[in-house]
Amino acid sequence: MERIFILVEHFAGKIRAVSYELVGVANLLSSFQPAEIKAILLGENIENLAKEFSEKSDLETFAISVPGLETYNAGVYKEALLNLFKEFPFSFCLSSHSTQGLDFVPALAVKQGAGCITAVELIEEKDNDLIYKRSISGGKLITSLKNKAPSLFLTIQPGSFKSIENGTTFTAKVIQRVYSSTSSTVRNITTKSLNVDSSRLSEAKVIISVGRGIGDEEHLELIDQLAALFPKSAIAGSRPLCDLGWLEYKQQVGVTGATVSPDLYLACGISGTSQHVIGMKGSGLIVSINLDPNAAINNVSDICVVEDLKTFIPVLLEEHHKRRLL
Repeated sequence: MERIFILVEHFAGKIRAVSYELVGVANLLSSFQPAEIKAILLGENIENLAKEFSEKSDLETFAISVPGLETYNAGVYKEALLNLFKEFPFSFCLSSHSTQGLDFVPALAVKQGAGCITAVELIEEKDNDLIYKRSISGGKLITSLKNKAPSLFLTIQPGSFKSIENGTTFTAKVIQRVYSSTSSTVRNITTKSLNVDSSRLSEAKVIISVGRGIGDEEHLELIDQLAALFPKSAIAGSRPLCDLGWLEYKQQVGVTGATVSPDLYLACGISGTSQHVIGMKGSGLIVSINLDPNAAINNVSDICVVEDLKTFIPVLLEEHHKRRLL
């Protein structure tokens, strides 16, 4: 029997939702290649979180307690996991494609002598081979990959697979281990939590979202005018605009921001990278305004407007004004 490991991601005493999506991926892989599925949590005093995950997933879960590991540490994670893998070989090891997963998993794969495919969005079987698909070139292309290594690490793009969390509670099956790290060269200095309130985005019926295609910060005035046409609307944006300070981080949509599902999502000048699309693809009607006809955002849009938004939005505002006067 093969073995599949799930690396459960947690922060500030809470299991991140994507970890339950990883269980769905493991079940899918097991349907192609029968395997036993086990989960792994690392941290200081991690037993209660391991018990919680085991009860919700019905998986045997390793609780690896590491004295002093209060927060994630890439060096310690790699040490402890390599030590466990010596005793328990595996065919697949799954992690979230988050800043944490992308930080340590590729290096762990190198040390393990395993394959590694990141940001996986789809897995399918073809001619008795498993095919792993992921976006490249800013989401404009999809690449299909095969693995030839004896074992494989996968980082899974959050939101790409269905979560197994459904409120069912099972009997916890937890295996406790203690690992004392002695050689890690990585040291945590401090961890700061950004106080972000995305409640306005989650309550909005219409979201006008802006990307780098807007050009200059002064053009946000056009977005304000467009948002004013709709009741219960909110303005959001992609990560680059928030990094520039043009919008607040509480307005960010995507993997590291809010996940939204309004009735109407208007994407203005957004290229459509997978990191952004994951946060909004559950929207009712998606309309994109982009000068690039090959922009990745068009792949998930119901209506695509290929035009410079600085030209299109004023025409739209003028047309709305005319109709109000009729």
